[in-house]
Amino acid sequence: MGELFVAGRPSRANRRARSLGVAARRSGSGGREPSYSLGAACDPSALTSVSGMTFLHEETDAFVEDALAVMNDAGVEQCVVMGWSAAQTAQAIGTSAGVVRVMQHRALNKLRAQLDKSERASWLNEEMAVLTDPATYELHPEQAWRRLKMRIKTPKALAVLMELAAWREREAQSQDVPRARILKDEALYDIASQAPRTVEDLGSLRTLHNGFARSMRGRAVLEAVGKGLERDPKTIPPIERGEPMPPEAQAVVDLLRVLLKATAGRHGVAPKLIATSDELEEIARSDETDVPVLRGWRKKLFGDDALALKRGELALAIKQGEVTVLEPEALAAAEKPKDEA
Repeated sequence: MGELFVAGRPSRANRRARSLGVAARRSGSGGREPSYSLGAACDPSALTSVSGMTFLHEETDAFVEDALAVMNDAGVEQCVVMGWSAAQTAQAIGTSAGVVRVMQHRALNKLRAQLDKSERASWLNEEMAVLTDPATYELHPEQAWRRLKMRIKTPKALAVLMELAAWREREAQSQDVPRARILKDEALYDIASQAPRTVEDLGSLRTLHNGFARSMRGRAVLEAVGKGLERDPKTIPPIERGEPMPPEAQAVVDLLRVLLKATAGRHGVAPKLIATSDELEEIARSDETDVPVLRGWRKKLFGDDALALKRGELALAIKQGEVTVLEPEALAAAEKPKDEA
């Protein structure tokens, strides 16, 4: 029997749960931190539904399979349990919270040993340093609009968006809920673009549910819209319009994607964990860009090679059906005339 808990913020927990094929509980959680239990431990037929928990014992996701393989005890059927506490998980699998926590430590020890064996403990340390830094979770309401993708076209719309984002951030922080529970991004963009001033105008927006306009939040939204429209134009920053990617840079992005997939496959890491599409585009535009993939373990794993590929110091080749990287020595040998070989 083995249990592993990975605690996270509710919004992140829901995303991770969906990626694992496990439905996270979406309401009634308050401000509690959820946890996941990845276990090789229980008889699936003995599991019972507890307060909306979901159980899955035939998980095909590669991440879960790899994690369970590390923690597996011979002859024990594997299952995945997602719960909000050790006590709740214990109730679900018919044991005590103390036993669950003991199994948690056993599983963690196995995973740590696997990390040490693969020489990736430093990766975990880097990630945990970010996750445990209070600054990671600090966001001043007045700056909340900066994390949104700019889908607005006028200074007036930006002013309204700034006020709406600040209001939503304050509400989410005070209620300790994800921002989308207050108002989704699409609704923010819609309201900012239309700038409704009356309950009727607000109620006509298709991104809002029936009755929202006449609710307390609806009145607060109208107040935020008013503040945005009255904002001093001098306090509205210029709208940054991204320049279209030149064709030659797009070709570089395509090559970087191939390198990323090859690197991820070679090291058994999900490509998105290494770099995002936006980061690849930034590298294609400039060697001096400051993106996460050019820092820490990601830089050693992929970033350095990405820059070298862009400079022509590395090449990609296909050998036995797999993409491989030609190092400088191999590249130089391949470029030598045949009579010099």
